[in-house]
Amino acid sequence: MRCSKLVDLTDSSIKFAILLPITSRGSNPPEECLSLLERFARSLARTTWRDTHHIGGQQFSVSIYLAIDEDDHFLRKNDEKSGMNIAEAVLVSQNISDVTVEVCKHPSGHVCAIWRQIAKRAWMDGCDYFVLMGDDVVLEDEGWMRDAHAEFAQLAERVDGPHGLGCVAFTDTTFPGMPTFPILHRTHLNIFNGNVIPEVFINQDGDPFLYQLYRRWACSTMFSARITNGIGGSQPARYHQQHAQGWTFSTLDEATATTEEWILQHCPAVSRKLTLDVIIPSFRVQLPFLEPIINLRTSLTCTAMFIIIIDDPQSPARIDLETKYASRPDIRIRTNKENIGASASRNRGMTESAAEWMIFLDDDVTPRPDLLVEAEKVIRANPNAAGFIGNALFPPATSIFTTAVHLAGVTYFWDIATKLPGETDMPWGVTANLIARRVDDGVEYDLQFPKTGGGEDIDFCRRKRDFSIASGREGFHPAPEVVVTHPWWNGGRRTYWRFYMWSKGDGGL
Repeated sequence: MRCSKLVDLTDSSIKFAILLPITSRGSNPPEECLSLLERFARSLARTTWRDTHHIGGQQFSVSIYLAIDEDDHFLRKNDEKSGMNIAEAVLVSQNISDVTVEVCKHPSGHVCAIWRQIAKRAWMDGCDYFVLMGDDVVLEDEGWMRDAHAEFAQLAERVDGPHGLGCVAFTDTTFPGMPTFPILHRTHLNIFNGNVIPEVFINQDGDPFLYQLYRRWACSTMFSARITNGIGGSQPARYHQQHAQGWTFSTLDEATATTEEWILQHCPAVSRKLTLDVIIPSFRVQLPFLEPIINLRTSLTCTAMFIIIIDDPQSPARIDLETKYASRPDIRIRTNKENIGASASRNRGMTESAAEWMIFLDDDVTPRPDLLVEAEKVIRANPNAAGFIGNALFPPATSIFTTAVHLAGVTYFWDIATKLPGETDMPWGVTANLIARRVDDGVEYDLQFPKTGGGEDIDFCRRKRDFSIASGREGFHPAPEVVVTHPWWNGGRRTYWRFYMWSKGDGGL
């Protein structure tokens, strides 16, 4: 007698765990949160139907891990008709049946703690992928699961590593360029023993942490699948936002070390990259100058991001810049609420940075096309340096005034790297082209100096140098092949105002 074996296709499918904290807090009336959930559920069903119903080939399935606060009495209720939890009933009504309700006992607004709890539950349940989401999002594009799976396959091929090493982020239409909704493979949970993000995170910064972590192996990417964030993102959240102070230092370093140890054991062919962030304060927002900078290319052993701090919120060019480049994940554009000056803008750029090294460039320089390649070379050759002084050259002096400026020696330090090529403890360098190690030394640009510049570069370099020497490292080295061209101020026309401000700033040293 013949018999057929019943096969559960979900057992062999690739399972995506949707980690979904939900709250009625801030909803007026409370039922509003269920409307948001229903809208999300409709988008999830619409964008995954083909992947979950495809016959033959790769099979996908979705599991929802619904997290509800223990003291959320409204969401803890059961539906009168079905007898199931009211939030679960909303999901089931949209044909999403694999739902796990997890009651969480964490302080109000501690979303990251909730993510940690339900991610570990999903990991223990054997899920393959983990998607950190909120109850106010809408998925826009059909097929995002198979596309995410394909992105991880491409990452593995690109870095010659195992499938699953990395972070793939949605394109957030409400916060372009930011990796606000990351997708992780269970490889990440394996590396960290089921902990999706460190406990230092409360309700902010977890997403960029994951992206920056895998950036160190060029395993972070943002794919084309779009998501819309209804509340939060670049808009005010429903809870008090609490940032994890200093996460880009020790927290990121410790996670990097843990990942690096795992990679050495399981896939030693995967090489770590050097990370650089280029910080550009810009009042003028001149695209002809900014575009050559943000289009600089690195070698295959380095990754770079560009952080532009706009210091004129009324600049009409800001919209053009954001329209063209804000969606690039390697570009971060921030606008100050008011004009705060170059030093304060550089400080803001440093708080946005998570790289190992920072390159400060003026917004009106023209970099040599190999600037990032040469920067990597000099860093790798001198890994213990506090930083590097690049060359900032001027066009030929073609007028009496520019010739006088040159002969007066006021631009002597702008190409000091050429003048002192063998020095291992450079005194200082101009911020038009300066490389500094990003380390938790508390050194920022001192705001006592003029907003337009003067003395702050000397002060910054000396304090950076002193910390580096005290830590057993070295001072600033010359980088004569890291070259930019700086235009003559005021188009080369006669002006003494800038030199006066320099002398005023130098008097504060």
